[in-house]
Amino acid sequence: MAEAPKQSNKDIFLCDICMELYNDGNHQPKFLSCHHSYCKSCLSQVALRDKIECPSCRHPTRLPPGGVTALQTNFYISQLKEILKTHSQSRTRGCKRHYYQQMSFYCQKCQRAICRDCTVLDHKEKDGHIVQDIDVAEAEQKEQLSLQMSASNSVVEDAQLCLTQLETERDKVENTITAAKEDIEKLFYDLENLLQRRKDELLSQLNDSCKVKEQQIDENIKSLIPKLTEFHQVLLICDNTLKRGLLDDMIQMRYNLKQSTKELIRQMNNIGYATNDVLFNSIEGCRDYEASVMKIGQIYVNETIPTRCEINIPQLIASIHAKATLSLYSTSGKLLSGEGIDVLLKDDQGDLLQKYLTWNDGKGCFVFMPQVCTNLFITVTFRGQFIPGSYRVAKVKSNNPVAKFGQQGTGEGTFNSPRAVTVNKRGELYIADTGNRVIQKLDPDGNFLYQFEISNGVDDNSTCDLALCCNEDLIVCTETAVSKSNNPKVAQTILIYTTDGQLKDKFNNTSMKCALCIAANQHDEIILSDYRCRSLFMHHYNGQFLRKIGNEGTFNHPSFICVTDDDCIIVSDTNTHTIQVFSREGRFLRQFGKAGKKKGELKQPFGVACDGEYILVVDSGNNRIQVFTKNGTFVSTLDSHDDPMNQPRGLAITGDGHVYVADRDNHCIKKYKYK
Repeated sequence: MAEAPKQSNKDIFLCDICMELYNDGNHQPKFLSCHHSYCKSCLSQVALRDKIECPSCRHPTRLPPGGVTALQTNFYISQLKEILKTHSQSRTRGCKRHYYQQMSFYCQKCQRAICRDCTVLDHKEKDGHIVQDIDVAEAEQKEQLSLQMSASNSVVEDAQLCLTQLETERDKVENTITAAKEDIEKLFYDLENLLQRRKDELLSQLNDSCKVKEQQIDENIKSLIPKLTEFHQVLLICDNTLKRGLLDDMIQMRYNLKQSTKELIRQMNNIGYATNDVLFNSIEGCRDYEASVMKIGQIYVNETIPTRCEINIPQLIASIHAKATLSLYSTSGKLLSGEGIDVLLKDDQGDLLQKYLTWNDGKGCFVFMPQVCTNLFITVTFRGQFIPGSYRVAKVKSNNPVAKFGQQGTGEGTFNSPRAVTVNKRGELYIADTGNRVIQKLDPDGNFLYQFEISNGVDDNSTCDLALCCNEDLIVCTETAVSKSNNPKVAQTILIYTTDGQLKDKFNNTSMKCALCIAANQHDEIILSDYRCRSLFMHHYNGQFLRKIGNEGTFNHPSFICVTDDDCIIVSDTNTHTIQVFSREGRFLRQFGKAGKKKGELKQPFGVACDGEYILVVDSGNNRIQVFTKNGTFVSTLDSHDDPMNQPRGLAITGDGHVYVADRDNHCIKKYKYK
């Protein structure tokens, strides 16, 4: 296949539209929300009234109040230009101290390029200087810069999301004002109508009451006038009678006057009280009404919306569950419950982590497992909206050994290319010390107990793997002929030892070519992997052959084996960079893994172990241990950055969440906590 043409470094400094070099003027690089960059001049030409569509992906970007000029400047390009300029100069210039010596090396301690003479005179290993070839250093720095840029881009994405949410909230404020004004206008319009209706009712009542009163008075006037007229006539007659002075007339008129007076009094009594009694009380209800009016409506801040967030994050270690606490407060400082709250956990690679969030007495608690040594970005949201002050960046530390046993050597408690380890229920370790041709036993603290040789009268016999039987009274291993480099050549014999090193039994299977690794199940059965036959072989402890699993089409290089509680057989197929799972009868169940160095990817997997919940895999080519679910879903990584593994092989798990690994080329056993 023809090699693709290499892209010039200069291309990244050109605007893809006008092909002009970026500068600090009209061609200043500007970020769009999709993280594509173009020069200010070109963006000004394609900008619409309030937004820009990305010329590459058509993603819309809302323009800030300052227009294109106010868009975020891509300072990474300017910084990268300076870095490349410095890099170019460093590759071409000679050493300042040792003239004409080219800068061919890099000192990690001093973090600078050095020449050959510098490595000898000023940057000695005994003084703590770690010197690398400059090409190797450049490759590492390039990878680290890429990771940092990825992490920084993740922060930029989150910041852009926060900005978008803030702009949305600003629009919501304007909409809230408009809606509230409409509600206020409607409220007081209704109140005005209510007052007008009451006013009309009072005026109507006044008119009706006054009309009734007028009618009553008119009727009384009509009834009183005739009586009063009649009485005046009687008085007039009496006056004439007095003038004449006749006795009989005066007696009669006196009687008549008396009767008329009684009649007038009776008529007046029938009229009753004639005063107008229609009144209007303007005080009644006014004070209560005034108080009520002053309470109509209320402008307030919603105290159920969190505006402040406190997060307490413990020290984070890859593969170890962590418990963080969360408190939310309203604008007035009131502690709020967790209704509508979510916590987002995202790593450098943009993967979201699972978490378990609970609330108790207003305090939140979220439990999660950091997957790898990385930066973890933590954001708290309320009904999908970012809570101000909740953004956190937490550093996840490498999962390093909690203990380490042994070093290179031939004596007791030292090792030479150990390849396998197993552990009993008491926590005691049995180690296949392949290079020293022995099996060593250590106590849980790594103290040497005893050892015994793998010997059959042949000097180059050893073993590459071992297993404890189900009742832990026997050790089974392969008798392997190894080369001077401790690599296996041929293995057709299975050895059975007591745990104190007495050879109890052995048997051969001439169908095997190089039985490399071994496992035992709870049915007194032994499973062996033969990488040259590309198959598994199953025997009974008594040597009876039971079955063969797989062939060249099934495996490429079957290596380590483990057996689950339900008798499933898990095999690492080293050269295909996969893990395969079979039933006890040899039926294929599933496969997971692929070549690579990302999370969940494998490079030459070897040791495997299962604790009923997780499957642990020695990812030897990447010098790490990866943890998967039983279904093959990636969980976490034991990367051991501060004490790197070097070609690790077999591993064994304990019942308390620890794992031992045979670190072959570091000639030791390391212990890690994985849950």
